[in-house]
Amino acid sequence: MEVQEWIKNIQIIREKKEWGEDHTNYWDEPNLILRIDGEFAYYNNPTTGKRKKIVLEGELKLEGELKKVNFLIIKRTNIANLDLSECSVLKQITVEDNAYLTRINFLTRLPNPKNLVYLQIGGNSFTGNTLHFLKPFVNLETLRLGYGFLGSLEPLKGLKNLRNLSIIDTDIDRGWEYLNEKIEWRNINCQPSLRPNAESKKIYEEWQKHDLASKVNSKQAKIGKAVKVLCWLGLLGFVLNRVVNCLSFSLQKKVKVRPSTA
Repeated sequence: MEVQEWIKNIQIIREKKEWGEDHTNYWDEPNLILRIDGEFAYYNNPTTGKRKKIVLEGELKLEGELKKVNFLIIKRTNIANLDLSECSVLKQITVEDNAYLTRINFLTRLPNPKNLVYLQIGGNSFTGNTLHFLKPFVNLETLRLGYGFLGSLEPLKGLKNLRNLSIIDTDIDRGWEYLNEKIEWRNINCQPSLRPNAESKKIYEEWQKHDLASKVNSKQAKIGKAVKVLCWLGLLGFVLNRVVNCLSFSLQKKVKVRPSTA
């Protein structure tokens, strides 16, 4: 369990001046940020006192001081299993480009999913996952998924705070109508990138139709509003004309024409 021994001795940063040349792996204690980036890591072996290089692989469990983490970043490692079952105050998770990570159970075992507001899990080796595991994450504001997810967006209907969604290169192909009304289409990214035939293109096509329909409806609404304004202006002009005519007639009746004297 070299990786578990390494994580116990990860570089601790208490102030910015303590940052060394290697900024990829550290525990930012004041800000509760844990960042692990890269296949390899170095640490000073507490037994021998020698600097050692290890491969970040196998299982990684966050415990002890690290269970206080608020912001977690794990990228480009060989870690195959991640245990966050003791991390009850996590707010943001970025776990991406980990080729040996095949299971999402590190998310289903989170003790407090309601606390999470940001989740980014793309580029791992997940396969065949629907979005039902996301139902407990009711306070998510940003969700970024990658390959390995499929089906409908329907499980997200309870995520009332969701504002940003990315399903690029996924096989999620339906259910956009279940998204909350507050999320804007410009904040939904679903156009295929690395996988031209990804099913998410169906969501993108639906978005294009929806966007076109919205523009047409908006234009028609503006035209309708302009017509109403013109009608009201016409009616107002007619009323003012009648008022002027009535006043003019009343004045003519009151005016007495006196005969001129020689």
